[in-house]
Amino acid sequence: MSINKRTRILGRRIKTLREKQLLSKEVVASKLNISLDEYEQWEQGDIRPTYRDLVKLTYILRSHRKELLAGLELERARI
Repeated sequence: MSINKRTRILGRRIKTLREKQLLSKEVVASKLNISLDEYEQWEQGDIRPTYRDLVKLTYILRSHRKELLAGLELERARI
C-alpha cells in the first residue's frame, strides 16, 4: 500500500472518529494546539500527524492508536 493511500485512510479514520465524538474540527485543532489548516490537512490525507500528535489525538477522540493505525503498517518514525 502506498504512503499516500495510507495517509488518506488515516485521515478518513480521524474524521470518522471526530464525528463520532460530535467534535468540530476547530475544537480538535485547538485541543492539539495546531492550526485548523493543519488539522484539515490531516483529515484530507494531505499530511500525517506526528507520533506525538497522534497520541494526543487518541485521547481527544477517545480512541486507541491501534484503532487508527490498524492495517496501515506505518512505522513509528514516519508518523
